[in-house]
Amino acid sequence: MPRLNRRVKVISIRLSDQEYEHLQSLCGMGGFDSISEFARKAIKQLVDHESGFKSAIESRVHEIDVHMSLLDREIARLCSMMGVERLEFEPAALESDPRP
Repeated sequence: MPRLNRRVKVISIRLSDQEYEHLQSLCGMGGFDSISEFARKAIKQLVDHESGFKSAIESRVHEIDVHMSLLDREIARLCSMMGVERLEFEPAALESDPRP
């Protein structure tokens, strides 16, 4: 009987020997017949739980934002101690790359 959801698309990735061996052992431990089956299942779980993935990204961005704020305050404190006027950067100025 023909498959209704025939798989015709291919995704290709490069792995180091160590990454490939680790992936093979995970497949064996998980009872998967192939790396393709393992990858399909992993991708499906990621897509099915996209909101959790987005939540993890938002959490990481928030964490980085907190660190940036702490660094900003520390720079202001150090500039004050040294009697140096602190420069303010416009976000638009960071978008243009001055390198040739």
